[in-house]
Amino acid sequence: MKDRRLFYSLNLTLFLLFTLWGCRTLVKVSNLNLQNIYKQELSEINPEVIIYHQNDEESILYFRIKSDELHYIKKPDEAKFKSKITLSYNIITSYNSTKPLDSASVLLIDSVHFESGKYIQDSIVFKAKSGNDYIMHLKIIDHNKKSELSYIYEIKKQHAYSSQNFKIYNSGGEMAFSNFIANSSVIKLNHNSKADFQMNAMLISEDLKPARPPFLEETITDEEINTKSIGIIKFIDGEAIVNIDKNGHCRFFHGDETFNGFSLFYFHDGYPKLTSYQSMLNPIRYIVSNTEFSAVSESADLRGAIDRFWVGVAGDPVRARSLVSRYYNNVQLSNIFFTSYKEGWKTDRGMIYTIFGAPDIVILNDGFEVWHYKDTWRMNELQFEFIKKSHPYSDNHYVLKRKADYRNPWYLGIENWRK
Repeated sequence: MKDRRLFYSLNLTLFLLFTLWGCRTLVKVSNLNLQNIYKQELSEINPEVIIYHQNDEESILYFRIKSDELHYIKKPDEAKFKSKITLSYNIITSYNSTKPLDSASVLLIDSVHFESGKYIQDSIVFKAKSGNDYIMHLKIIDHNKKSELSYIYEIKKQHAYSSQNFKIYNSGGEMAFSNFIANSSVIKLNHNSKADFQMNAMLISEDLKPARPPFLEETITDEEINTKSIGIIKFIDGEAIVNIDKNGHCRFFHGDETFNGFSLFYFHDGYPKLTSYQSMLNPIRYIVSNTEFSAVSESADLRGAIDRFWVGVAGDPVRARSLVSRYYNNVQLSNIFFTSYKEGWKTDRGMIYTIFGAPDIVILNDGFEVWHYKDTWRMNELQFEFIKKSHPYSDNHYVLKRKADYRNPWYLGIENWRK
């Protein structure tokens, strides 16, 4: 049994249960239904995760979990309410691997974060050598709730300047758990090399088109993207300060290796959430005609125009509120899960998610993923396959395998939002 360090900054009771090194057979991840990875429900655990490569041999999983998502109970012989969860991980080289390269489990018992709105935050060191990419299969068991959920994280350790070699700190000095930032923010970047070097900074156009309907064959393979150099970022002892004052997608890369850089996203205030009527406007493109969209977007009273649109398609204000909540929740989750070189709702996966919602079955495999929907609105089972593609400005670019057979399901999906 190998020793594995677990660092913590909060008052938690922590137990290292076991650590294995490639000595047991696994169920292939490609055989699992991972539908929960594209959901964010209050009834489930939605961990926020950062993976950071601290050296050539080891990496760190930083995680935090909202106490609201855990189940706290107080036994008759105990004075405090307690949550009890186990985090288990396997590091594998492929979605079809049957042997882990590294594996461990940690039991966390918390009795101090029972109040609403608190975070349980910790980190686990795991083995991962530089020069390769890996996959982490993380399982979280809530023992009080008797539930188990799986999560998948890609570990990118081939290149020295990819995103997981950096820590991002927000203007308040806290380590950021996402690449979504506020406008006019001062960001601190820390690179694991602790060396002096420089990176190029590029601004990518935010005015990119939404995905085309799934039944239309793509006639072009690459979308025209406007970019603008916004300067050189100098790192001293591995640290740099960046002032983000432009809307859009900022890409940082070393030399001319745009493929191996990292991104910071600011598309509008509050992104990936929708915090204004302006941010609510464009996502309705999937369910409106060009004439309808022009009428709404050109109105002098945008708020009133959007409200009237939803009441018009719903038939009454009560149903309109329900439609608005469900539709824009799909848009927001698309932004969280699928942001690529453009907003998440504009991508192929975001388009399908916005119209059809979370899939019933999600199958991940090397280079592609498949979504299944069961009995969706008078339709038999519906399946979409997305192929992962290399992209100069994104590690999260998937392209839908389009089919003419999707025409009827697509229009049924739109009808469901408008009937």
